[in-house]
Amino acid sequence: MNWPAEINHTVREFKGDQFTVVDVNTLKESSQTRLWIDEATPQQLSSLHAAVNANKPLAAKLKGQNVEMNNIAGAEQAADGNLTFYLR
Repeated sequence: MNWPAEINHTVREFKGDQFTVVDVNTLKESSQTRLWIDEATPQQLSSLHAAVNANKPLAAKLKGQNVEMNNIAGAEQAADGNLTFYLR
């Protein structure tokens, strides 16, 4: 599995309250999600961080949960529209 297509746009435009924060270390090393997170390029991470910071309400909610933006290692959207953020 590759880095989720359109995730930066999705994060930038996200308006919901439903998101989950997951520690990358809780994922099995063989899981597809863990593999694409581990293979993320610095440019992909930088773009994701910029997208989160551009969405001020979302960034505030994440900071309210003590999430440090530089610890975000990936994100994906579920079929129901909710987001999951993976942290290192």
